Order: sequence, then C-alpha cells, then structure tokens
Amino acid sequence: GRVVRTVDIPLPGMSMVHDLSITDRYVVVYDQPVLVDLDLVVAERFPFRWSDDYGNRVGLMPRDGDAGDIVWVDVPVGYVFHPLNAYDTPDGKVVLDVCFYDTMMRDDLRGPFGDSLPRLLRWEVDPVARRVHETVIDDHVNEFPRHRGSLTGKPYRYGYCAQVDLHAMHWPTVKHDLHTGTRTVFDHGPGRAAGEAVFVGRPGSTEEDDGWLVMFVHETDATEFVVLDAQDFDRGYVARVRLPQRVPFGFHGNWAPDAPTP
Repeated sequence: GRVVRTVDIPLPGMSMVHDLSITDRYVVVYDQPVLVDLDLVVAERFPFRWSDDYGNRVGLMPRDGDAGDIVWVDVPVGYVFHPLNAYDTPDGKVVLDVCFYDTMMRDDLRGPFGDSLPRLLRWEVDPVARRVHETVIDDHVNEFPRHRGSLTGKPYRYGYCAQVDLHAMHWPTVKHDLHTGTRTVFDHGPGRAAGEAVFVGRPGSTEEDDGWLVMFVHETDATEFVVLDAQDFDRGYVARVRLPQRVPFGFHGNWAPDAPTP
C-alpha cells in the first residue's frame, strides 16, 4: 500500500497518457498522438488534440528498470484508452490486447467515439527487432475491456467488453475466447446499455471463466445492477437489482467482497 519508487519518463511531447499495461517483465507505456493543448482550456474544451506528426509507440520498461532502459517500438498510428491485458511470451515477445481507435480528438474534441470507434486488436511486440505484428481480434465496436484480475500481466484466454452503440441505448456485453476466436454476446435488450463488466471468480474455481460478470445496465430513467454467469450467457440474469435511483453512465468499476476471501 505504499509507493516504493517513481520513474520520470521524458517524452517528445505532452502526450495524453490514459492507461498502461504490465507483464511479469515489463511496464508498458503508451506514447500516443493525442497531446495536451492548454489553449483549449480557454475555449472551455477538453485540453487534448490529435497530432498528425507525433507518431505512436509503446515503451517496454523492465519492472525494476529506469527510463533509460525503455525499449521503444513504433505501433500503428491511432489511440488506445484501455488495454484488455498483456503478457510475455516464452520467446521474449510481449502481447498487448487493446481497444484501438484509428483517430481520437482530431475533428471531434468532445472525447471518445467522436472521430472513430474502437475495435479489439492484438499487438505482438518484438523488443529485439523493434517490430510489432498486428492481429484483429474483433472488428465490432469494443470498449471498457476486462479480464479475470488474477491473470493481469499473465497469459489468459477470456476477455469481456461492452459493445457500444452511439445511435441507441443498446449496448450488449461480449465475451471473447482468445484461444478459439469465438465471441459470445449477451443482449440486454433495446433501450438498455451495459457498462463495464467486472469478473468475480467463483470461490474454489479452477477454470478461468468460472464465475460471474457484474455490471450496471443503464436505461433512460433507471439503472439495474445485474449478474451474469460468465460460462453460460444462455442462463440469463442470475440476479438483477433495480436501483432506487438512476446511476449516470461511468467508465470503470471494481468489486470487492464484504469479507476477506479465505
């Protein structure tokens, strides 16, 4: 529960760093072409703007390393708010699964979803050759990705996302099997938009997806807290709780037990 050290990383510009990834070996830094523009504050706008000339790269810093140890690797130009997970491979590469926007705050400065919509990609980064191999996991819209938390930074199989639809209150929940490439969709129904799904493991479970997904489902004037069986979407809601007042849309959530897990 304490900060043990900090590392200052010099960048060529004031990049909007929203998130990072970790693996067993590395801290992964995203240095992307959305830059802070304080002039926009005067205009009462988000102080961020796309740069056509900045480029896009990830930095692999050893977990016990310093800024001088970072290996920078160019990646396709675009923007990542949220990585799904990351891990090291036995041959020394780094796998990054990310929700990727082709552009961000270039023409529409109001925030996410204005210029482009995110799809789910896999980057396999080679720190020796300093190259990246890209694979499209899912061309559908994917955001607010989550995985089983105990596998953060480690090889994993399943990921969970919201499938955002800007034209309607209709955001299904998607489960990705990253081994088989299959996707399973839970449709919450018209006028219902599910937010970030948080995975809660079943006590004593041995299978990665043995547990529940918990999330808010938003409507125009109401909100439900719902529980899905992560292994069986066909089962429908395991539980649904109508909340006494509407909860505004948010980005992220977490779950914690009310007593320590044995």
